[in-house]
Amino acid sequence: MNGKDQERAEGVESVEVIPLMDSSIALMAIDKAAIDIQIATAKNYPRSVDRSLKDAMTLATLDEDTAAGCFYALPRSGKTIEGPSVRLAEIMAYSWGNLRAEADIVAEDKTTITAMGTCFDLEKNVAVRVRVKRRITDKYGKRYNEDMIGVTSNAAISIALRNAVFKVIPAAFTRRIYLSARKASLGEGGTITQKRQKAMDWFAKLGVKPEQVFEVLGVKGMDDIGEDQLITLRGLVTAIQDGETTVEQVFHPARHSEATGELNEAIKGNGEPEKAKPAGSRGKGKPADLLDSAES
Repeated sequence: MNGKDQERAEGVESVEVIPLMDSSIALMAIDKAAIDIQIATAKNYPRSVDRSLKDAMTLATLDEDTAAGCFYALPRSGKTIEGPSVRLAEIMAYSWGNLRAEADIVAEDKTTITAMGTCFDLEKNVAVRVRVKRRITDKYGKRYNEDMIGVTSNAAISIALRNAVFKVIPAAFTRRIYLSARKASLGEGGTITQKRQKAMDWFAKLGVKPEQVFEVLGVKGMDDIGEDQLITLRGLVTAIQDGETTVEQVFHPARHSEATGELNEAIKGNGEPEKAKPAGSRGKGKPADLLDSAES
């Protein structure tokens, strides 16, 4: 009788130890298998560029508010920098298809957080990874509270994802959708006077005075605000909502009130004044290069 037979006869249970694969290696293997399947699917069902652009155009110009959310505007050193927004990146990624995109916070220290965005064109075998760093201290060097750090982290994640997507999808295709969205953001109804007043009313609810708006736009008064300036105001609204900037950074108010600070935080969380339809705009300069502006 051999050893195993003897163990059975004696009622002793035999246990065989099977070495387990390291969890990180197992996850990598699963992830690689998933990517391989996605690549194979992308090769079998290639995108139609024409159809992708038509789908993106339809979504980006669906209505006035959707179009306004597709671009941002930021005042920098007396000039206005414009570019495609996070919302347009989402629309382009959805319409372009055969993409794998993700973003997350990868580092945090006492003063900054770092987000990393990755976009992989499964069909063309092109992958881009970008990092975005954002400060989590105020102008006095005091660290933000947990809620504000969360708001800043979400904004950084969105911006990292946007930058990665626009590094993969050619700017030649994105620019066409971007320019159409800028034009559609003005809408077809209402007079220029009504659109000016809507824009001013929206910023007034944030405690911004008309004179401050005029200064940012580089105009002397309400009558000098034309379509280009309305588009710029639309872009400023999107930049504030997406966490690219704040009311204080844009308009430099003489006094910083707690109410305005709370509004900034609410806006970054996708809130906005009730039924207020911001009017967007472009400054006197030409639209910035899409890839360069996407790095903002």
